Amino acid sequence: MQRTGNRGEHAPFPLPSIAVIGTGKRVGKTAVTGHVARLFARDCDVVVVAMGRGGPPEPEVAEVKPTVEDLLRLSREGRHAASDYLETAALAGVVTIGCRRAGGGLAGAPGESNVPAGAALAAEREPDLVIFDGSGAAIPPVDVGARVLVTSSAQPPTGS
Repeated sequence: MQRTGNRGEHAPFPLPSIAVIGTGKRVGKTAVTGHVARLFARDCDVVVVAMGRGGPPEPEVAEVKPTVEDLLRLSREGRHAASDYLETAALAGVVTIGCRRAGGGLAGAPGESNVPAGAALAAEREPDLVIFDGSGAAIPPVDVGARVLVTSSAQPPTGS
């Protein structure tokens, strides 16, 4: 994994892109990412780059919806068969690249991440849109065109 630092550095990204980020864990980022991916995939080629603590040590591409047999095989190989990227691939039906992050420092910057390598894989495919899925409160370390912030309904809209 590449050290990304805690200074909020974002790698440049050449294609149209959106990041779905959140104020914390379990606020629905992956669900929103899947919904956005399905909506855009109606009219254009979409690739999702999903970042997670349980993501693969090297970026992995899910070309098709994983089957139960695929997930069992991954699990039996000792891999994380419930990673967010597999969920997105299964439910959104778009090509999804799984990435890993470690830590979540100041201002959402992961301490280490292989997301820039996953972003490069996505760019090689030349899709119309790349959607980056955040992890916890960590923000994918890639410079994107727009961000969607997902928060808990229990959190006051004023942030106080």
